[in-house]
Amino acid sequence: MAGGNALDVVWTIRDQSNALVNLTGGSIAWNLYPIDGGASLLAKSTGAGIVLTDPTNGVCTMTLDEADTTSLEGPYRYVGVFTDSGSNVYTFDDSTMVIR
Repeated sequence: MAGGNALDVVWTIRDQSNALVNLTGGSIAWNLYPIDGGASLLAKSTGAGIVLTDPTNGVCTMTLDEADTTSLEGPYRYVGVFTDSGSNVYTFDDSTMVIR
C-alpha cells in the first residue's frame, strides 16, 4: 500500500468450519504494529473507522484515511479481532503489510 492513500478493506468473517459469523451485537477491533513488535501504531474499531456493513452475513468494512498512513513506511503486522456479544474474542486476520 502507498502511504498517504485512503483504502477501504472489506472482510467477510467466517468461523473454523467456513460458516459466516453473525456480527450482530459484537464489535471489531484492528491494530497495526511495528513488524518487530511493540505498541499499536494505528487502531480502528466499530464506530471508529470500522462499520458492520452486513452484520448478519459477517461483513464489515474498515476505512484507512490518508492521514492514517502518511507518516508510516516499511513492513507492519496487523491483527483484526471480533468480540461477540458474549465477550468471546476471535482473531479473524493476522498478517503483514508493507507501506511505501
